[in-house]
Amino acid sequence: CRTLYRPGEGREEETEMSQSRLKKRNVSQGLIDYLRLQLGNAPLGAGDVFFLVADGTNYHTKLKNMGVPSDKLFITLAEAEDAMASDNGDNLLIFPGTHLQTASLTWDKHDTNIIGVGSVNQRFQPSTMTGGGVKLKLATAVAQILDITANYVSMYNIGTQNTADSATSVSDIRIKGRNFYAKNCAFRGGTGATQIGTADCGVGVYVDSTVAGAGNALVFEKCLFGSSGNTIRTVGANCLSFVGGSTAAGFEPLFLDCEFSAYTVTAACGFINVNSDACTDRFLTFRRCSFLNFANPATPMTNAILWNNQTGWCIIDKCVGFGFSKWYTGTDNHLFVSDPAANGSGGITTISA
Repeated sequence: CRTLYRPGEGREEETEMSQSRLKKRNVSQGLIDYLRLQLGNAPLGAGDVFFLVADGTNYHTKLKNMGVPSDKLFITLAEAEDAMASDNGDNLLIFPGTHLQTASLTWDKHDTNIIGVGSVNQRFQPSTMTGGGVKLKLATAVAQILDITANYVSMYNIGTQNTADSATSVSDIRIKGRNFYAKNCAFRGGTGATQIGTADCGVGVYVDSTVAGAGNALVFEKCLFGSSGNTIRTVGANCLSFVGGSTAAGFEPLFLDCEFSAYTVTAACGFINVNSDACTDRFLTFRRCSFLNFANPATPMTNAILWNNQTGWCIIDKCVGFGFSKWYTGTDNHLFVSDPAANGSGGITTISA
């Protein structure tokens, strides 16, 4: 049985179960010991384990020598995803390197785990990767690296970047499935002039709320969205977009201990765009998150969240921010802040030089 947990709590029992499952695989004891160190608190599902290595790295030879069979070892993300089964608890372990995509990949395998086995710290990855970094990158003018249509997909310890300079290069990942979960991931988004000059383009994560169930009960924990190292943005959201408006989508998204990082001096920009009614349903909650815009204090963003949803509420719980004047664009009672407002009804981040 799986140990039930609340997001943010320890997973020691699940980690022990994950390690014991390795002993049942057709792999050597050396690989079992190696992966025990690499997996950390990323739990393995009950299904098969597959391996993705960047072309030209020494991990391919290393894993073969450790006993990984050839039908479980891949150098392209598409081949690895195709080999996995849906509703089986399958796992994809991604080894360090830049895994360059040339087309968007539809991830349609329910109940699967995507786990980076480099460093658990993937924050602020450089454009040219160094050792230990695990990056999914897209440099072709298509919408996203991963189009996640499956339910109950989890990601751990991975960085992403969609850097093609095109108005069609919308995001790193698009979420259409239910109960998505990510931990220790960095969704950098785009840096091209066309991307950052187009609204709802070049963001790290795009939740497609036009699809029934999309984004329902999603959880991001200890993740980074955007980067203050990106080219300065001139329009729209820097980090995350909820776009659409199905009445059955976006049910209670939750962000725990996450960072939203931006670089803009344009007042109309924001970190997050919630673009219409029913993009999020009930409560969109940010708990213990930071919203940091690297900007001249004299020219901040006006709003952290570009809010156009009159059917849901936004909860800002124990969060901090810099580089903007107030929390959101709304003038009604759809925002609740746990800390006392220091700027009238606008929020807690009055900016001063």
